[in-house]
Amino acid sequence: CIFLPTLASAKPLHIFVSVLPLQTFVEKIGGEHVEVQTLVRPGHNPATYSPTPQQISALAQADLYIRTGVPFEQAWMPRIQATNKTMPILDARKGIQLRQLEAHHDGHHDGQDPHIWTSPKAAKHIARNIQQQLGQLDPNNQQNYQQNYASFAQQLDELDQQIQTLLA
Repeated sequence: CIFLPTLASAKPLHIFVSVLPLQTFVEKIGGEHVEVQTLVRPGHNPATYSPTPQQISALAQADLYIRTGVPFEQAWMPRIQATNKTMPILDARKGIQLRQLEAHHDGHHDGQDPHIWTSPKAAKHIARNIQQQLGQLDPNNQQNYQQNYASFAQQLDELDQQIQTLLA
C-alpha cells in the first residue's frame, strides 16, 4: 500500500500581513490552506512599529507578505524583502484609488490613507487581489479560493448595502 498525501494534508501557505484587518481577509479566502501572522500586534502603533526578531525570523520562512502602506513599512520594506528574497509581496492597495490625508494626520508622511480596509468596496477589491495571489501560489486550491472569495464578496456587498441604507 502506497500512501499518497491528499490536498487537505498539504502544508498551508505561511502568510504575513502588515495589519490585523488583512488577517481576516486572508483567513476568509484561504481557509484551511493558510496560516496567517500579523506584524503589527494589537495595541501597537502602525506608524512606529518595529517587528520583533522572532517575526523577522518567521518572515524568512513566509510564502507571501501583504502590505498596506502603513507608515512602518516605509522603513521596514527593504529589510523585510532582504529577509526572504524569494517571497512575493502583494500590495493590497493595487488598483485602489487612495484617499488623500491632511498633512498632520497620524504620522502619515506620503499623504495617502493606508486604511483601505474600511470601505466595503475597497475591501472587496483587496479580497480579489488576495484571492488571485493565493491562486498563483497554490493552483491546486484555486477553485476553493475562488469560492471563498465569492462568499466573502457577497458578505461585503451586503454590508455595503446596509451602510448605504443607514446613511440614506
